[in-house]
Amino acid sequence: MEIDFIKTELQKFNVADAVISKMSAKYLILKVKGLDDREGLKKVHDARMVIKGKRIEVQKKRKELKESSLRFGQAVDGEANRIIALLSPIESHLENEESIVEKEKERLRVEAEQQEQAKIILRAEARIKAEQKKIEDEKRLIAESKLRDEQEKKRLIDLEKARQDSAEKARIETESRIKREAEAKLEAERQAQLEAKRQESLKPDKEKLLNFAAMLTALKMPELLNQQATNIANRAIRGLMNIVEFIQSESNKL
Repeated sequence: MEIDFIKTELQKFNVADAVISKMSAKYLILKVKGLDDREGLKKVHDARMVIKGKRIEVQKKRKELKESSLRFGQAVDGEANRIIALLSPIESHLENEESIVEKEKERLRVEAEQQEQAKIILRAEARIKAEQKKIEDEKRLIAESKLRDEQEKKRLIDLEKARQDSAEKARIETESRIKREAEAKLEAERQAQLEAKRQESLKPDKEKLLNFAAMLTALKMPELLNQQATNIANRAIRGLMNIVEFIQSESNKL
C-alpha cells in the first residue's frame, strides 16, 4: 500500500523519462555559432529557461511531497536527484553554449587590450627610434659642420700659403728682373764707354776723311765753253759727290 502510494506520489513530478529524453535529443544539439548568431543564442536561452523551469518545478514538487513523511521525502529526494541528474547535463550544455558568447566577448576584450598594449609599445618604440634618429642626425650635422669648418680653414690656409708663395715668387722675379736690368744697363753703359773711347781714338782719321770729303765738296767746276768739256766736268763732279757720300758713310762706321 505504501509502495503504491509512493509510486503514485512520485508520478506527481509530471516529468517522465521519455519527456526528458525528448528534451535531451532536442536541446543537446543546440549550438551558438558566434557573436552574430542571435537566433541560435535565443534558442539556447529559451531551451535553458524550459529546463530550468522543469528543474525548479521538480524542486518545488519535492518540497510538497516531502512534507508527508520522511520516507516519502527521501523517495522524493531520490527521484528528484535522479531527474535532476538527468536534467543537469542538458542544463550544463545549454549554460555552456550560452556562456560561449560571454567567453567570446571576454576573449575579444582581452585580445583588444593586448592589441592596444602592443600599439602603445610600438608607438613608444617608434618614438624612441625617432628620438635616437634625431640625436644621430644632430651629431651628424655637427660633425659635418665641423668638417666643413676644418676644410674651410685648410682652404684659407692653402690660399694664404699660395698667396705668400706667389708674392715671394713675384718678389724674386722682380728682384731678378731689376738685377738683370741693372746689369744690362751697366753693360750698356760699359759698351757705350768703350764705343766712345774707340770713337775718340779714331777721331783724327775720321776727321781727316771728313775734311777730305769737305774739300772734295768745295771743289768748283771751271768755267768751260765747250759743251763736251762741260759734260765731262759734270760727270766728274757727280763722281766726286758719290765719293764724298762714300767717305761720309764709311766714316760714320768707324
